[in-house]
Amino acid sequence: MTFKTTIIFTLCCYWIILNLNAQTSSNITINYAQDLGESRQVASGLLHGISATHPAQYLIDGITIKAIRGADYYPNLPSYFEQPTYDRAIATNAKLMIGLYYHRDPDQFYPSESTYEAWSNICKDIYNEAQTRNLDVYSWITWNEPRLQWGNSASNRLRYFKAHDVAYKAVKSISQQAKIQAPEDHAYNFGFMQEFLTFCKTNNCLPDVLAWHELSDNPINIEAHCLELKTWMENNDIEPMPMAVTEYQGSSYSNNNTSIPGVNVYYLASMERAIAHGFEYGLHSCWTRTGEDPDFIATLADMADRDHANLPRGLWWNYNAYKNMTGRKVGVSIIGANSDAIASSDEQMKRSVILIGTRNYTTPHDVAITLNNIPEYLKHNNKVNIRVELITDAMILTNPETVITNNYTVNNNSVSLVLPQMAGKTAYAIYVSPATNDANITTYQAENLTVKRTYTTGTPHYTINETNASDGAAAVLEANAIGDFVEYTIPSPGAGVYNLKALLKGATSHGFVQLYINGKATCPPEDFYNPTTGYYTNDFGNIEIGPNDLNLKFEVVGKHPNSSNYTMFFDKFDLTLLGNTPTASATDFSKNNNLKIYPNPTNSTLTIETKNITFDANSKLHLYDNTGRVIISKTHTNKVNHLDISNLSPGIYFIKVTNTHKTLIKRITKK
Repeated sequence: MTFKTTIIFTLCCYWIILNLNAQTSSNITINYAQDLGESRQVASGLLHGISATHPAQYLIDGITIKAIRGADYYPNLPSYFEQPTYDRAIATNAKLMIGLYYHRDPDQFYPSESTYEAWSNICKDIYNEAQTRNLDVYSWITWNEPRLQWGNSASNRLRYFKAHDVAYKAVKSISQQAKIQAPEDHAYNFGFMQEFLTFCKTNNCLPDVLAWHELSDNPINIEAHCLELKTWMENNDIEPMPMAVTEYQGSSYSNNNTSIPGVNVYYLASMERAIAHGFEYGLHSCWTRTGEDPDFIATLADMADRDHANLPRGLWWNYNAYKNMTGRKVGVSIIGANSDAIASSDEQMKRSVILIGTRNYTTPHDVAITLNNIPEYLKHNNKVNIRVELITDAMILTNPETVITNNYTVNNNSVSLVLPQMAGKTAYAIYVSPATNDANITTYQAENLTVKRTYTTGTPHYTINETNASDGAAAVLEANAIGDFVEYTIPSPGAGVYNLKALLKGATSHGFVQLYINGKATCPPEDFYNPTTGYYTNDFGNIEIGPNDLNLKFEVVGKHPNSSNYTMFFDKFDLTLLGNTPTASATDFSKNNNLKIYPNPTNSTLTIETKNITFDANSKLHLYDNTGRVIISKTHTNKVNHLDISNLSPGIYFIKVTNTHKTLIKRITKK
């Protein structure tokens, strides 16, 4: 090689490296006027995701689980015919997809011409056990990854096809309603799928669910595969059946590329688009450990940390945001490469949720986003609030970093902003709601709230005077272990959708906490750990409130790896009314004609009229202040009552009228 050639070669290599690592960018537009149908989180399924003991329950509670695929019995993997594992899985309302090919004997049974009767009996025995024990199984899988396990020669493929036929007819001989799922191929191969479906059509063993795997460390165009299959089936007189990808994302065992948040968004978006072509279920792969590894634990399909499955990985936060994608899917268009996105908008919950991911592994990515045709229910005084959370590819991520939280004026029904630069492998979760800075806010000081229940192995719940607290005091639970909790009661401010914020205190000894509202994990967990001690505001998001008391249970579920303890520290809670919901309108007690209170506001005596309520021994009238304390409590046996509030301090109060069957609430103002 000459000197000149060497220079040219070196420059070419340098140019290639620069381009491989070149910064990428995209412009993303969310079009709220484009309705893409109900948002159903079809890709929120799991492979081997839940066992009787793992992962931690709050991690399960924090996502939607549409389907779980696994074994009836298997030495190291979750066994879904074992009652504790079954009970935990079925409690999620997930569809259970069970493999017939798992055998109680550790050596997997490969049927052949001479053993088809034995294979048929195995399939019948497994199905009959489920029926006898009343196990709710959605579908039965005849084999897993046949071209890998049986071999890809023509003779081996035919051998698998015949084994599928035997299994299909064995189960269907017991119940025609049983669903058969196949072929569960290890990778999408159009030729193989044509061959399989042609055999099944000829032999009357077409699966009820057509399933395969999409495994790669880079995104795959799943909607194109579904369209190709649907079109071919329609052209070959096969009625298209629901399609499922029962393992997606990742390229090999013990490889963390199964859990990269940025790439994961591509998979979610592709499967959501594939619904138009008959797609129904997507199940995330579980490749952190092999099934033969005795150290295997259920990690919610690689969403929880590998060793203990008690703290969230970065990927878990994708699915936590995905859970909140309720309502309707809306239009997304992208100019530029290396990013994908999905978006939803929910009129009832007064929110829009957007997930943006980059496929870049190392190079940075710039994103500009525009929200067009913003609906009225996302605005307050012509402003929207936008919160952007950065989800990184971390083995343990106790909270995403909030990189933007701001109110934006809507111009021409649109808002545009440039997001902070995305690092490789990352995703953004974006929450859009009505602006709350000048909305109607009800504040509850934590130190004044009623403690309904509490438990700790450490110092019991107490209040403390603090100069930096909003009202000079705060509430503390010096929790000492996972499971310690405190539960506060707040009177309902009236049915509707509210934004919930809390002023909390972070420190190096504070814990990782899940908030349960009336028993449900409505909001994401919050890490009270902070290397710098001080108060901060946490946005728990939008919640729906009914007419009854609000119970806020804060339970320790872990701690940051750098935290020294599990303490919780509360200053105040703010509830901001965002609007009434369609379901709440029937119990919108600020307008409910069954409870009439006047004059309101007043500085003297209230007249309280009730109708359409039967008075009984349990009929009560309570007056609460805005911290949840009961100020007045009396029996309520007349349709008209009078209540003197002249001695009360000016402010917001709540009147609650109850009997055995009904609760009426209205907010009043003391001048």
